[in-house]
Amino acid sequence: MSAKFHFVDLAGSECIKKTGAVGNVLKEGININKGLLVLGRVIAALSSKQDKKGQYIHVPYRESKLTRILQDSLGGNSKTIMIACMSPAGSNQEESLNTLKYASRARKIQNTPTVNRDPQTILVTQLRQEVALLRKELQIYRGGGEVNVVSNEEVRELKVTLQREKALFREAAVELGQLRDNEIDLEMTLMQQHKELDMLKVKNEQLVMIIKTHG
Repeated sequence: MSAKFHFVDLAGSECIKKTGAVGNVLKEGININKGLLVLGRVIAALSSKQDKKGQYIHVPYRESKLTRILQDSLGGNSKTIMIACMSPAGSNQEESLNTLKYASRARKIQNTPTVNRDPQTILVTQLRQEVALLRKELQIYRGGGEVNVVSNEEVRELKVTLQREKALFREAAVELGQLRDNEIDLEMTLMQQHKELDMLKVKNEQLVMIIKTHG
């Protein structure tokens, strides 16, 4: 398994009148505001999901670098935590209110992260672990150290459980083999369809040449 961890410090909105920025600092503030504007649109789209007509709303991830970076965190297979920081000063009331609105909309986004694992692989791994554990227990019981503690009935039950787990493991292996065979068949079918498509393209080009020649 592998995972990514994104820790993003979202810059606050730049009020040009307050900062009095000029030159490159002014351009940087404008870019920050653009990124936050697109982020607000993405959060609004994800929190509403559907418009009034029941159609899914387009989420504009690609409109800024910020939203591209945060795509997995906002609407992907991720767990996301957002910490909203506000100023108690009255002069920053507008910025604090906007931050609260951001956080309120972001809370409506519901991600459902799942582990990226093949279910067949998980089943085979679990069965192997159970079989290994049962074999170890049987070896301990047969070794003499705990024979007097464990009854013959319990040993028989362990043997039956071991046989059942082995049968399940064999069934899973057979099912996995069938899935692999089906995958190979699908690949062969796809290759054949590509060949037929290429032949149709060649025939089409030949027909076009004939039409041009006799046209």
